[in-house]
Amino acid sequence: MMSIYELATLTSKGQITSPKLIHQALGLDTGSKLAFELHEAVKKAEKNTPGRFESNVNLSVR
Repeated sequence: MMSIYELATLTSKGQITSPKLIHQALGLDTGSKLAFELHEAVKKAEKNTPGRFESNVNLSVR
């Protein structure tokens, strides 16, 4: 799996603007859903597949 590090911006409305490279790597389109999972030591975001929370595409959040 390739490794990508990009920054996303949180807007004043609480929305996240993600980089184009991330859109392409995750196969995101307008209206795509992302799942955020936070644990004490591990933080990740992933593309949400309809009917499933888990996906094979993971992003590491620092």
